[in-house]
Amino acid sequence: METWQTTEAGSHFRTLLERVRRGEWQLIGRRVRAEAVLADAGEISDLLGAGYRFRPKATFAEQGAEIWLPEVGTHVVGATLEDARRELAEAMIGFASDCEEHRRHTADQSLKAGYVRRIQLAGDQTDGLAMLDRDAEAEGVTTTSARPSPELDGARPRRRMGPRDRIARLRDAQANQKH
Repeated sequence: METWQTTEAGSHFRTLLERVRRGEWQLIGRRVRAEAVLADAGEISDLLGAGYRFRPKATFAEQGAEIWLPEVGTHVVGATLEDARRELAEAMIGFASDCEEHRRHTADQSLKAGYVRRIQLAGDQTDGLAMLDRDAEAEGVTTTSARPSPELDGARPRRRMGPRDRIARLRDAQANQKH
């Protein structure tokens, strides 16, 4: 990996981008010390996703669907699950914007910075929801957007099966096969 001097990087920016497109990270800095990295946004997003995975918790009640996103301390409510998902995507973008503003005015570097960067890299609401769905898939949870939203007419919808539920079901099935 080559380290580019700041002045060289500016005059050779097109070359740096071509190398990044080939999968090579480019280091930029002063006096041999790297201060910045120019890398593929998709690769950075994947790396952050490995360490900063979102785990939303959805619940249903008579008033609608609620989603709690513990990683960023966000709670939303919607009449349907899809309404709550849209509210969540909007709240995530607002959270990232607020954190960025806070970071500009304080020396405090939040432990949630990885989550903020993931939201920023996702960009808009649609891509933010797609990111949450990929995280759910990686956790082995059925994504909520793949099914239609249940209309809540007072009847409580079935609870989604989480990873622990699946493990318990597999153990039960294995025990029944032995008998």
